[in-house]
Parts: sequence; structure tokens; C-alpha cells
Amino acid sequence: MLLQSNSYALTQDELTNILSQSVSSKELLNFSKKIIEPIKNYDKENHSELYHTLESYIFYDGNYKKVAEDLFQHENTIRYRIKKIKSILHMEDSNIKFIESTSIALRVLGLLNSN
Repeated sequence: MLLQSNSYALTQDELTNILSQSVSSKELLNFSKKIIEPIKNYDKENHSELYHTLESYIFYDGNYKKVAEDLFQHENTIRYRIKKIKSILHMEDSNIKFIESTSIALRVLGLLNSN
């Protein structure tokens, strides 16, 4: 296994620092909108909760059971919603790409909205 030492995750401040040095706020916002807007548009048109499901899914590191408990939904409902989000974003074939892109998009929006 590649990572045999203690795992490490970026803090919000570290991510902010890295992103602000690498990319403009406008580019970050455009990237985030490309990921998040299709989900929010789907929610608006279909009266669904995909965006909130995605937020919870990323917060709970993809743990369907915890997301289901958080949203008071059956675990299969959460699985269906995540599958639907992946379909909307055309990311059905890559779970890593999906988690990476949506996680960064949500974190960037959170950072930009807090500034």
C-alpha cells in the first residue's frame, strides 16, 4: 500500500492558501459552478434534494449509512441519489473523479461565500 503512514487531509486554511496562490477566484468560481449548478438546476426542476445529499455525502466521506441517518432517508435512497448526481455530471465511471471534483467545488463555494 502506498500510504502506510498516518493519513493527512488538508485543512480549510491550507486549501484556501493553495487555491488562492494557484488559481484566481473567478476560475475557482467557474469550476465550482460547472459542478454545482447542474445539480441545483435539477433540484429546482424536480423538487429533489440532490444538492443536500451531495453535501452530506462529502461531509461523511461517502458513508451511505451516515448520510441516510443525517437526511432521515433509507440507505438505498441515498445510493440512488448519488448515482443520479453522477449521471447528471457524467461521472458514472469514476468515483475518484466524482468525489474529488464535488468535494473541491463544495469547499471552494464555502470558502468564497465566507469571504
